[in-house]
Amino acid sequence: MILGIFNNLKRLKVKGYDSYSKANYGDAEKYFTKYLEREFHADITMKLGHIMISRGDFNNGISVLSEAKDDPELSHRCYLMLGNAYHEKGMLELAIENYNNCIDESKGSAAGAIMGRAKCKLSKGLDVKVDVEELEALNEIMADELREIVDGTRPNSVYRG
Repeated sequence: MILGIFNNLKRLKVKGYDSYSKANYGDAEKYFTKYLEREFHADITMKLGHIMISRGDFNNGISVLSEAKDDPELSHRCYLMLGNAYHEKGMLELAIENYNNCIDESKGSAAGAIMGRAKCKLSKGLDVKVDVEELEALNEIMADELREIVDGTRPNSVYRG
């Protein structure tokens, strides 16, 4: 009995990921929802939230993403999607808060959150000079890291000759 439930969950997960990877979001949502009725899985929850937001179901998408954001591996992505959803809803303070959380939690992918936050600030008539400076600094840091990788001077780089 338990093995059958496990195999069914595994099948739902595989079919959901397969559908998601092919942008067949209707089927992915169906498989992910059935999976989550039986067991929590942070990545599946995040993907389900993404699907909901992509089709304009912001309230449910926000609710679902809020469940997944506590996973340390996914938090920055969830915060970015939450920021985008709140921005779409015109809830600019919540959008900025989530973009800031994304930046804080980010592992090198803060550019999207900085840009989203700046757009919200512009919508509110606020100054974005700090955001421009952050993006410029981030680009400089990333360019320096790439140069080090290319010329082989980056410590612990897997790309070193």
